[in-house]
Amino acid sequence: MSLFRGVCLVRLGVVRGGLDAAKESRKEFMNIWNRARENRIKLNVDTHDCALANYVLSCLLVEPHRPPSSLMDEFINKYSVVYRTFIGMTYIVEKFYDVKQHSINRNKVIKELRRLADDIAPEGIPKDGRGFLALILLYIVGGQFMDARGYAENAKKAAVSPLPHRLYGELEKALNAGKLNEEVLNALIKLFYYHY
Repeated sequence: MSLFRGVCLVRLGVVRGGLDAAKESRKEFMNIWNRARENRIKLNVDTHDCALANYVLSCLLVEPHRPPSSLMDEFINKYSVVYRTFIGMTYIVEKFYDVKQHSINRNKVIKELRRLADDIAPEGIPKDGRGFLALILLYIVGGQFMDARGYAENAKKAAVSPLPHRLYGELEKALNAGKLNEEVLNALIKLFYYHY
């Protein structure tokens, strides 16, 4: 099976099953990451970094502690959409699991998510689902859950196909709680694996 097809199938399983599926898919993501690492020269940067982000995020969900620095050093482009979104997700996962020492400082995460939002959602107007996700992560990390909910609602309205419409709707509903809880994390995991 091709690397691309394997990634799509595993990610689709996570989009359907959320947190539990992401945890259960850790081995598959590890295999995909190993293949991506072996073929690094043949892959574009985003494909390489997506495979790594998918694997590290699934590891964090299984064992919520700091990701190994050796894996964090494997990212090729630390200014990419993939990496910046990944560090936002990493911070949120660590916050949910009450990790005492975050792998990335909250201020750095906010700074990088703000830069990402400026790049892909100029003037707060997202161009696509990734832009909405970046802004949602920025507001969640900043503790502004109702603003994040507003962007989830707008993303749902802007979605042109049923799947992202449903996924952003799940996040919008979960954010009504006004705090980080399992429903919010579950919806974010589905959206991350949908986009990356």
